[in-house]
Amino acid sequence: ASLPLARLCVVHADHGLHLDSADWCAAVEGQASALGVRFLATRLNVPASGSLEAAARAARYAWFAKLLRVDDVLLTAHHQRDQAETALLRLVQGRGVYGMPESRRLGAGVLRRPWLQITQTDIAAYAQQLCHVEDPSNESLGIDRNYLRHRLLPALVDRWPDAEVRLADVAARARVQDAAARRLLVDMDPLPATLLDDDEAVAVQVLAWWLARFSRRVPVSTLRAFLAHRPAPVQVQGGTLVEWAGHIYFAAHLGDSYPLTSEEDCSLPHGALRVTATHARRLEARFGAAGRVWPHGARPEPVGEVLRRLGVAAWMRDRVPLVFADDVLVAIADLRIAPPVDVCWQPMNASGNFVPPR
Repeated sequence: ASLPLARLCVVHADHGLHLDSADWCAAVEGQASALGVRFLATRLNVPASGSLEAAARAARYAWFAKLLRVDDVLLTAHHQRDQAETALLRLVQGRGVYGMPESRRLGAGVLRRPWLQITQTDIAAYAQQLCHVEDPSNESLGIDRNYLRHRLLPALVDRWPDAEVRLADVAARARVQDAAARRLLVDMDPLPATLLDDDEAVAVQVLAWWLARFSRRVPVSTLRAFLAHRPAPVQVQGGTLVEWAGHIYFAAHLGDSYPLTSEEDCSLPHGALRVTATHARRLEARFGAAGRVWPHGARPEPVGEVLRRLGVAAWMRDRVPLVFADDVLVAIADLRIAPPVDVCWQPMNASGNFVPPR
């Protein structure tokens, strides 16, 4: 279905990498004007270090992400040959053979590639009806993708005429399989240790997929170290991987202390804490059982001992919030509370963020 022109906008990113790039921008603006469509452009600052192609892509998509609002859709013209090139490039770079998704989140909106099943031949026939500008860098064999496009892919197609179609199909299926595996793991928290296969490579992949639910990218060497030294915990980006009672947990790092406001929920990295203390001038949640003493009752007791008797595993004890009112320990979560303080502790249902056994 066609959309009203008022809802369309052509966006153009000028990378500033060619002397004529400003003229190219003007040409795109002219096309948009001729179609009666709004036009928006920006001049990007592309870092000169590293891969220029990768840096340009990162800058371009960062700008797109900032532009998109809820319900906005960005359409790009990637087609079947682009998908085949992407699969082949990732394969020779050792990054896997998965392809570009037809749709994914970008900023607050969505990026869609509606032409991924359209062949280069069909695209070329349609493009003859349009004015276009050819970027001279597309002919440079010093760029990996161009080398594949001009040298490697034609040789493959000469030997196997449907090579582009097959590469694009394999890339699409690999992406679907990857997405399906991630979806199966996304709601598992904690992760059953039985899913860690005896094959180290498979176990590493399962851990990597599972950690993606926490937006964590952990080096393969770190995951191998965890598997080799199980059940000893291993520090990873932003937290700790722990195996306990047949499950794997990702325990996000906690700060030493968090200020609290009486009768208001305080969002901690692993739960919500509400404390009511009428006469306290300063309320604070602190972490770390070591060296702390529960001062109430018949005799003072080490906090660690209180938690041990409650059945809280040793590695979890430093994750239980300790409530201080004017520097006096008045509550161990909602497990031990000194009147007149009232505490409501609601841990998230996530790794390391669970309700300690009562």
